[in-house]
Formats: sequence, C-alpha cells, structure tokens
Amino acid sequence: MSLPRAPWPALVVVLLIVVATALRIQAASRPGLWADEIFSLAMATGHSLEHPARDAEPALGDFVQSPEARTPQHFRSYAEQDPRPAGPGRIVRAVLLSDTSPPFYYLLLNLWIRTFGTGDAALRLFSVWWAALSLPLLWLVGRQLGGDRTAWSACLLFAFSPVAFSYSVEGRMYSLLWCLGLALMWSTIRLADGDHRWPAALWVLASVAGLLTHYFFAFTWLACLAWLWIEAGPALRRSVAALAGATLLAVLPWYLQVPASLARWRVSGDWLSGELAWPRALARPLALVGTLLSGTTILGGWRWADRITAVLLVALTIWLVSRGSVRRAFAGRSRLVW
Repeated sequence: MSLPRAPWPALVVVLLIVVATALRIQAASRPGLWADEIFSLAMATGHSLEHPARDAEPALGDFVQSPEARTPQHFRSYAEQDPRPAGPGRIVRAVLLSDTSPPFYYLLLNLWIRTFGTGDAALRLFSVWWAALSLPLLWLVGRQLGGDRTAWSACLLFAFSPVAFSYSVEGRMYSLLWCLGLALMWSTIRLADGDHRWPAALWVLASVAGLLTHYFFAFTWLACLAWLWIEAGPALRRSVAALAGATLLAVLPWYLQVPASLARWRVSGDWLSGELAWPRALARPLALVGTLLSGTTILGGWRWADRITAVLLVALTIWLVSRGSVRRAFAGRSRLVW
C-alpha cells in the first residue's frame, strides 16, 4: 500500500513564509525610526508637516513653527493619534499638503495604528504583514511564469535578499506596493489564460490601489497592460481597454489634484534639479538596477561582493546561451517579467 504524496510545495512555501516573517519581526522590533518613517506616522494620524506656512491650520493638527522652545513631547504628538483620531478626509488633506505620494498606504496605516498603536514596532510590523502576503503571491506568479523551479528561486531570493529584507521592515509603503504589484501580475496572467470573472475585478482593484499608493506603480501597471494587450489578441482587446478605462476613471479624482499638490511641495531643495547628460542618462537605469545587487553603498561595504555577483551573472548568461534559452527567456510569458 503506497502512502499519499506529501504536499511538499505547499509545506515549503509555508516554511519560507514562517522563517522570512520571523526574521523580519525580529528586525522590526528594534527601536528608533528615521525621518521618512516618522513622516508615515504623521500622515496616518492626519498631521501635515511640510506645507507652506500660510496653509497651516493648527486646529487640524498642522505643524506651526513656534518662536519659543518646545518639549520633545510636543513634537512627538505629530506622530501620535489625537484624542479624536483623524478620519479619512483629514488624512487625505494632510497628504495633499505635505506628501509626494498618494494616500492609500496612509489610509490603511491609520486603520492599523488604531488597533496596534503608533509605536516603532507597530509601524514596521504593518510593512512586515504585506511582505508576508507577498510571498504566496510570488509563488503563484513564479509557477505561472516558469514552473516550480522559478517559484522556488523567486521566493528564496525575496525571503533572504538584503534589499527585500530592508524594505520589508521599513515603515513606508514599499512592501504594500510589492504585494499589489504581484496581485496585478497574477491577475494579468489569469486574464490572458481566459479567466475573465473575478480576476478582472482583482486586476482593477490592484491597479487602483497601486496607483493610489505610489506614482511609480504606473510603470508596473503599463507593463502589465501592454503585455495583456499583446497576449489577449483582437478578440479581447475591447475588454482590456474597458479594464484600463475603469482604472483610470477611479484614480482620476486624485490625479487631477497632483499638480497643485506638487506645486506646494518645498522640501527637496536642489536634489531634484540635477541634469542628466548624454550618454550618462542612458546608463542611469542600469546603475539603479546595479545598486539592488551591489554589496557596496556610499557608506561602505564589501567590494568582493560586487565582483562575485558579476562573475555569477556572466556565468548565468553563458549557461543560458549554451542551452539555447535566451530566445525563450524573452518570449511569451517571460516577456511580462522584462
């Protein structure tokens, strides 16, 4: 009598989620926030910090420069709930006045901190939650794109990559953005496979939520839309256009206010004013990708890590060429990744 086969794929995914989440919880428990994380709490509690002075309304929790010395507790109050917690309207107003990102992350964070408080660990555990949800989605997307081996590789890299680990425990919107991007990719693949019921609703929901979380989500959204348009063929392109139209209509009320919001933003100084000279401008996207694989930063690091990574990438390229896999890596579903 043969025993039934153990569901090893599911067990390994669960084990990866548990281990990766446990490591992130331990890291998220360290005390101390940096400026952007404090800013997250300020927005989620409805406190505008970076507005022009003429727009300040102290009754709504806006920061007002005092001519007198203030206690640390006074400044700490901008990152804490008021006796009457801020509602969605006040949070959206604070984001419009102070931030350069849309409000969806802050609205969700507001609900989270109403339950778990505004402590350092509570803030970061919200990011850990979305990173943990990203792992099963990454497994599903990996299986759809390249089978079990691709799914294992993607999950292992995400679970233990220093870059993914760092942003998973930062009190910002990045892990939420990963989760929404993966949900969009998975629903895109399901739509291309002919499943046009609830994946269509998920596609629109993930698209709207992502575009209202960070403006750079537009790059992921346009890539999924373009791939789906190509894969759907003429018969289904009307449906694809309808999904895109519904998404744009849903985010339009916010995006119409973006120019006025950015015009008020006054914190960047000159760091956005630099010019990119040709041909250096062409290399900047590649340099950005390189930083995600680099073992060094402006703070230091280990230069041999960069050399080892370069050798591994060259070896991987040679292996793909020798197997005749280069064309396959840029065709069909693989094209969605690129």
